[in-house]
Amino acid sequence: MLTPFALRAVARLSTRTFLAVRSSAHTAILLNTQTRSFLTTSRRESPAKANEELVQVRKVTKTTTKTAVKKPAIKKAAPKKPKVKKAKDKVTVPRGTTPPKGPGGPFMLFFTDFKNRTKPTVTRDEIVELSKSAAAEWHTLSDAQKEVYTKKSGALKEQHDVELKQWLESLDPQVLKELNKRRVKYGKRKLVLKSTGPKRPAGPFFMFLQDFRKEYFIQHPPVAGSTRITESTKVAAEAWRAMAPEAKEVYVKKSAAEWDNWRKTQELEAKA
Repeated sequence: MLTPFALRAVARLSTRTFLAVRSSAHTAILLNTQTRSFLTTSRRESPAKANEELVQVRKVTKTTTKTAVKKPAIKKAAPKKPKVKKAKDKVTVPRGTTPPKGPGGPFMLFFTDFKNRTKPTVTRDEIVELSKSAAAEWHTLSDAQKEVYTKKSGALKEQHDVELKQWLESLDPQVLKELNKRRVKYGKRKLVLKSTGPKRPAGPFFMFLQDFRKEYFIQHPPVAGSTRITESTKVAAEAWRAMAPEAKEVYVKKSAAEWDNWRKTQELEAKA
């Protein structure tokens, strides 16, 4: 038989062991669950393992219940190679590449003489008044006096044509092409090298017009600045319409013969 004191000691020991076991179980539960600290949070290992097992079980059930259907493989198209544009050689027009300046008409030549005679140095504001006075004097000149400036202008134009031809021949074709692009952009005419071969023959009416003007200008001599050329063309057109077919046939045959000769010369030049 145990004494009351011994019974109390045994009771105390049993409570202590119970509390120790309880505390150890409690700490084990806390270790398995998420614990936090000031710096890091520890991982939950046992629930993660349980989740992995559940995922594996679900995968097994899915594979057993459903039959896997393979989708046809889609062939990916090969990527297209980007097109590489060939860089064109940029043509640069040298500075000062300008054609020779053309001569003025009969009135401009007269205006130059009038300006040198009356007032050589003129400002922009005075040039308008000087032009008006020069035009008034130009209208008072006789046909013979105007003819002097007309012939002078024609001679200068022929000289300019020769200089322009030499300048175009000395120019690089690519530079000329680029220069013509710029001229067209600014509303100017293209610079074209005239062919030295035989000219194209005229048609029947224009051959008749040449013969008609020879007689017409004898009776109505042309004057610089007049509209005699336009008038002669209108009169010739009326005469051509009233002409008999037999008379027209002469010019038609003449034009056809010249066209045949011109085509033959073109073929010979192409073969050469």
